[in-house]
Amino acid sequence: MFSIYSAAYNIQKFKFNYTKNIRNWCDFVGNDGQVVIAVNTSEDDTWNELCYIKKYLLNLELIQTSIPYTNNRFDGMIKQSALSKCISPVRCLMDLDEVFPRYNKDKWSQAASFLTKSPYDGLLLPVLDLWGNEKHIKKQNIGQKFRLHKRNVRRGVWRRAELPNGKFDTTMSDSTEPILADGELAYFSSMIHPEYLKYENSSILSDFPFVIHEGYLDFDKRIDINKNFWKSAWEDRSGKEENVVIEKSDLEKTEVWEHGLRLY
Repeated sequence: MFSIYSAAYNIQKFKFNYTKNIRNWCDFVGNDGQVVIAVNTSEDDTWNELCYIKKYLLNLELIQTSIPYTNNRFDGMIKQSALSKCISPVRCLMDLDEVFPRYNKDKWSQAASFLTKSPYDGLLLPVLDLWGNEKHIKKQNIGQKFRLHKRNVRRGVWRRAELPNGKFDTTMSDSTEPILADGELAYFSSMIHPEYLKYENSSILSDFPFVIHEGYLDFDKRIDINKNFWKSAWEDRSGKEENVVIEKSDLEKTEVWEHGLRLY
């Protein structure tokens, strides 16, 4: 169907079940697809742990990277390393705290088929953010993410966000934007109109391929990761601190976040 790619580093501090999620990906693409994970140098035993998982997943491919975390583009560079190993004409970016709902696999097949015949470089697809629990689905937030794309798309910083000092404007781009060879943004189409998303009604997702994001189920852990990891990373990129002040009370609100930044 398509290639899934992702990045992994220092995973043992995560409380979500990344092993289950990786198995979900491999099952979702089946024998005719592939899952590629770039494993960066870690302080824990990430590489060996994922190698153990790979023993039971024939369509999982692991590659090692050693991109310094002091590099202000490290996350995009790691994911681009994984993307460069994908062989399918359609590729899908996933994070380790995201899973596919199994019951709408046919929707993904239809989307991939549509994309290969369309003029678009990729498709913006819905993401259901689970906040605090998995039971009250209709109260969860629905967003969109640059998800499915063709082989010409790369992951990096949008060229118009580049700054003369080597940093980039974090209000315009992160380091994993879908870009083309010239650094311009890829041409993506939205499969679902933004007006529908604001009602936060998950029933509309039955007609679309979508991803479930589990990253906010444990607020305390999310705060800990942001304060000790993303805060310094984003300060180094932009030289600013106003984007990274996070409190638990903020995360308890159903608002869209990405990499510790408040978007709405």
